[in-house]
Amino acid sequence: MIRQLADFDPNYRGLVEITLDDYAMEATGRILFEDIQRDGRFNTNPAFINALSQL
Repeated sequence: MIRQLADFDPNYRGLVEITLDDYAMEATGRILFEDIQRDGRFNTNPAFINALSQL
């Protein structure tokens, strides 16, 4: 949904699919961690946190 409005770095495109249930007011998402680079010295990679928090 946001992809039409903003162009994120490939590492910050972990959320690849969203399914919305308007009746139940719920959403689920599919995240791909395998495409995110694992370089850097982090306790938790910021790209992982970003993908999880987008939904």
